[in-house]
Amino acid sequence: MMAEVRKRVADLADAFCAGSITLEQFRSSISDDDTEDELVGELVDMIMHEPHVGWFLGVSKAQGIKERAKVIAFINRLRE
Repeated sequence: MMAEVRKRVADLADAFCAGSITLEQFRSSISDDDTEDELVGELVDMIMHEPHVGWFLGVSKAQGIKERAKVIAFINRLRE
């Protein structure tokens, strides 16, 4: 069951990163039970707190790319 939850959340995270779903759609698709898995909870936290890219109260584009790469690497880790 844990593997199924991890795959589902990883697929949702991929869809969010690709722009296919919004942050709100991602968040509403994850239940509290899903985040009981430590790795799933960590991925959800990374996505929910991903820094804004932009000049006003945000990080640089280069830093945004690094942060997104961390999220993608974590998605791949979740699928292992």
